[in-house]
Amino acid sequence: MCIDPRKYFYLGILILFSFSAFSQKVPILIESSTYIGTPIRHSSKIIYNTNVFSWGQDLDVKFQTIGKKKWQEQHHFPRLGIQLNYLNLGQPDTLGTAIGILPNISFHFIKKQRWDFRFQFSYGLAYVSKRFDAVSNPLNTAISSIVNSNVILKLENQFQLHPRFWLKSGLNLIHFSNGSNRIPNLGINVVAFNLGLSYRPKPLAEINLISDGAQKFKYNKWGGDLQLGLGFREREEARGPIYPIYSTSAAVVFRPNTTNHMRVGFEYEYNRGAFVFGKQIWLFDSDEEARAGATRLNIFYAHEFRFGPLGLYLLMGTNVSRKSVLLNSNIYNKYSVRYYLPTIGNPKTSFYCSINLKSNNIIAEYYSFSAGAVF
Repeated sequence: MCIDPRKYFYLGILILFSFSAFSQKVPILIESSTYIGTPIRHSSKIIYNTNVFSWGQDLDVKFQTIGKKKWQEQHHFPRLGIQLNYLNLGQPDTLGTAIGILPNISFHFIKKQRWDFRFQFSYGLAYVSKRFDAVSNPLNTAISSIVNSNVILKLENQFQLHPRFWLKSGLNLIHFSNGSNRIPNLGINVVAFNLGLSYRPKPLAEINLISDGAQKFKYNKWGGDLQLGLGFREREEARGPIYPIYSTSAAVVFRPNTTNHMRVGFEYEYNRGAFVFGKQIWLFDSDEEARAGATRLNIFYAHEFRFGPLGLYLLMGTNVSRKSVLLNSNIYNKYSVRYYLPTIGNPKTSFYCSINLKSNNIIAEYYSFSAGAVF
C-alpha cells in the first residue's frame, strides 16, 4: 500500500491551526515558508544522485515568551514553537518524501524596530517514505528506517511589511537520520533557501515584557556532573544484530551565568558490537584484548544552554585510547536534550534524563539514553 505523506501534512496543518486558536493569553505567531535546496554529498559512500533540487513547505506556530520565567528574560525572550515540515527530496524512487513534526526554539541576534535577524533550532521526528532495500532500493545508502530523527538549523531575516505581517527569508540545514539503529545510515543533509510570511494576530509592539532583574539571580559557579548511558547500534550488516553501547562520564562544571554551563571531563565507552565483530574476524587473540579494543576513553568539552528544566547540550571530544579499534573517527560530537528534576539536598543536586545523538564527521554513530546528576 502506498502512503502519500502530503495527506498527513494537510491534516497536520488543520491540527496546528486548531492548536494555535486555543489560547489567547499567550502571544502567538503563525509562520509558513517554502523551501528549495539540494542534498549534500557529505560522504564518499553516497551513491544516489545529489545533483537534484529538493523543495518543501512548512507551517510553524510560535509562542512569544514574555518573561514569566527567569530563563525567558535571561535568553532575551525567545520564541517556542512547533513546526510541521514537508520536503520532497528530489528523487521520488530513491529518497522519496519526508514529513516531520519538530518542536523548536528561536532567538534573535540583531533586533531593530522593523528588522529581526534570528537563529532557530528545531528537533523532532520525521516519516521518510523511501528506505534502503538491497533488492528494490539499493542506491539509498542514506536511510534504512521509516521513522527518523529530524533536525533543522535556520538562520533567518524578518522584515516588517505591516504591524501584523513580516516577510521571512533564510538559509536552512535539514538533517534526517536514525542514529545507525539500522544501517546503512549515512543520513540525508539538505541545504535549502526559504521564503515565507509571519503573521502576528497581536503586534509584538503591543506586548508587555516582564523584566524583574532575573540576570542577577544567584547561583554556584562550580560543580560536577556524573552520567550513565546506554545506546544501541546495528553492526556492519543491514538487518543484522543490534548491540548495546555502555558509557559513563564525569565532568567539572563551570557556570559563567545561569543559562550557559561549561564542562570538561572524561568519558568511558564500551561497544559490545565491536567486541563481537572483532572476535568473529579474528582481529583479537583473547577476550581481554577484544574488550580493550572495544573500549574508548575520551576527553571532552561541552557547552550547555539552560532553559529552565530543559538543557541543550553540545559536546566535542576525542578518543585517547591507543588500543581502540573499529572506530569511525577519533574526533566526535554529541548533541543532547536534557530534562532536569527540581534541585534537592546539600550540596544542591539536580537529577536529569537525556536523549543523545553521537556523530562522527556529521554522520550519526548511535542514539543513547542517559541519566545523571549535577551538583
